[in-house]
Amino acid sequence: MIFEAEMKYLQRIALLLVVSSNLVGCVPIPSKNIETPNVSGVLTEDGVGLEGYSIQLAYGVSDSCSVNSRQEVLSTITDKEGAFIFKNTYKWSLVRWALPLDGIDYFNLCIIAPDGRKKWAYIPQIRTPSWAPDIKLSCENEKLLLEPKEVESGFKIKPTCEEVRL
Repeated sequence: MIFEAEMKYLQRIALLLVVSSNLVGCVPIPSKNIETPNVSGVLTEDGVGLEGYSIQLAYGVSDSCSVNSRQEVLSTITDKEGAFIFKNTYKWSLVRWALPLDGIDYFNLCIIAPDGRKKWAYIPQIRTPSWAPDIKLSCENEKLLLEPKEVESGFKIKPTCEEVRL
């Protein structure tokens, strides 16, 4: 009889632990999450801003200019000073995870000149789009790559755009 009461007590404790651990990991509240951070920068050549260049940004791909890319590519155009900006993008979620479960991704830029020539810019830091802080870049056209390079785990490509620290 005493053994039976102890078993019921232990079963209730186990059930309580399972239910509480599930509630800690997932909160069923619709929320608007940042999918990509604010990325801004300037494209220059010999210290002069380059106007009218198309800049494309892609996460997790080595070739942001590829039309075969399965990832969504964001694009913008440089202004008179060579400045460009990618505003935050958001994604609605019906479930908000209490623990950060986002994947880590690198990103790169494809710079397309008005005459159609393409160059690639790799960013040295690895970013997680949903929680990364805003990024400000300084890119020199003469330092950009003429071809994309495959990025593999453990392989680091020399950065072609520098991050400006505020």
